[in-house]
Amino acid sequence: MEISLEKLGQWIKLQSKDRPVQEESAKQLREILEIRKRETTVEEWEKFSHHLHQKVFDLISSKENNVKIGGILLMDELMDMSTENNEGKIQRFRNYLQMIVDQSSQPSQSDIVLLSTKAVGHLAKCAGPLSTEIVDKTIEHSFVLLRSKIELKRLASMWLLKELAKNVPTLFNQHLSKVINDIWPAIHDSNAKVREAGVLTLRESSFWQNLCASIGKDYKLQ
Repeated sequence: MEISLEKLGQWIKLQSKDRPVQEESAKQLREILEIRKRETTVEEWEKFSHHLHQKVFDLISSKENNVKIGGILLMDELMDMSTENNEGKIQRFRNYLQMIVDQSSQPSQSDIVLLSTKAVGHLAKCAGPLSTEIVDKTIEHSFVLLRSKIELKRLASMWLLKELAKNVPTLFNQHLSKVINDIWPAIHDSNAKVREAGVLTLRESSFWQNLCASIGKDYKLQ
């Protein structure tokens, strides 16, 4: 199977500085790839998948934020795409997303980190048998980030937990007691953004829902 990604117009648009254009091109690329997958053998597709994943890695390794975003958006689309080596794809994308978060430290990269954490939540939701492993490793990673002196990493910690609580609540709630215990540094963080993110994480969890039910009132974040 011969597919030159660089010759596809959607590949160029994926690197646009216009987010809606990027989102649409990611969806169109997935549609194209799904059609091509049906037209080829398993062996040919596996060979192409290796090439495709390398291209995704090249995108997220770019110094240009818009190019990184294009790579994240494409991963987010490909997560739901059924493949023979789905577990390998899931593991690879988890590593890619963690790499993006770990390598981002500047305020100008907050959009990239936020988008990556949302993609992690989506990945955990569609990972099938690997969902438990994704949740376990992500929670562990989030508390490493929470101990960082860098504001963006502490924010990323809360964003990751919030996305897990939102996308895979049953699995997330298995860790709830530890999360509640360890999240307090964020609730009392010196940075207002981190404190707010911590509160929003609690609001997404069953802890807040059960608390509100017990007192008969849903408190709104001021």
